[in-house]
Amino acid sequence: SFCTLLQRLAFMASVSIPDVEPALPDEVELETIYCRISREVLIDPVIAPDKFVYERSVLQRWLETKSISPMTRQPMSMDGVMPCYVTRHCVRAWKKHVAENAGAGPANPAGAQAASKKNAPRIQSKLLENMRKLSLKLPELGITSVPKPCIAVVGQQSAGKSTLLEVLVGVALFPRDAEVCTKMRIRAVLERSDGDSWTEAPTIRIVPTDPVAAASATTPRHQYPPELPFDYLPEVLRNIMDDVVGDNGGFVTDREIEVTIKAPFGMQLEIVDLPGLPGADGSPHHADAERLIKMTIAQLRDVASFVWVHDVSQEFHSSSIGSILQAAGVLDRTFGV
Repeated sequence: SFCTLLQRLAFMASVSIPDVEPALPDEVELETIYCRISREVLIDPVIAPDKFVYERSVLQRWLETKSISPMTRQPMSMDGVMPCYVTRHCVRAWKKHVAENAGAGPANPAGAQAASKKNAPRIQSKLLENMRKLSLKLPELGITSVPKPCIAVVGQQSAGKSTLLEVLVGVALFPRDAEVCTKMRIRAVLERSDGDSWTEAPTIRIVPTDPVAAASATTPRHQYPPELPFDYLPEVLRNIMDDVVGDNGGFVTDREIEVTIKAPFGMQLEIVDLPGLPGADGSPHHADAERLIKMTIAQLRDVASFVWVHDVSQEFHSSSIGSILQAAGVLDRTFGV
């Protein structure tokens, strides 16, 4: 079963992850980094009421004379225009990549594509391999409809959750750094592509943590630049998170970053990375982190398996996370690593 597969997580740290060279589209599309009016690389991108992304100053000049959307031709004003954090940091990462790889830019799309192939994502792991085998076996047992598996990872701050996730998926998806603290929920939705090779760049959006509000959200999905190596994704997500959190330095409990990735591997899978719980009840923002963890467990208790990542010396029943999981009644769905 899927839960049985999860029990192997503790032994996966030594798994060798081979490099894979997936094929990218022949044509490199740079639509994700250009303003739709000026056709110049974005500097201060904003998302307008028409759900398209523009350079702020260019859109302002456009609306001063035309008062309609450049794309839909419907009436529009600067009211409701919001900063587009996702595009901002995708563009900045792309500029950084171009600076680090001379010749890999709009003037030389072949160079950009070659650099992307060189650093293509290595989405391959023992768990996903086993899940693929399981998905092929289920129809033989007469099981044709299976809910998408979901794993939520919980633990104290700096417990190593992101490291475990890298082993689980086989590629770095989540922000991970000694100086980085996860401050909002990040959900990775892994979807199987129709083909047998890498065909599409990830999409990123910010949605409410409330499932009902998220289901009805009209927030557009912003495409990660196809020509930007996958290795930049954790940095992009970290910078988006920092912008959403802002200057208060606390935890964001009402929104999450959703990353959807299509890649050629077995069953679909959702992974939810949560902020680590600060060490002491009196720590700054401890209450916010605890509230987000409890809320997520309540939302996912019927659909997810929970992985508690902890120090080897930490006892489950004497830990704050253990108490939260026990109170939520999900011990039969929890694995300790």
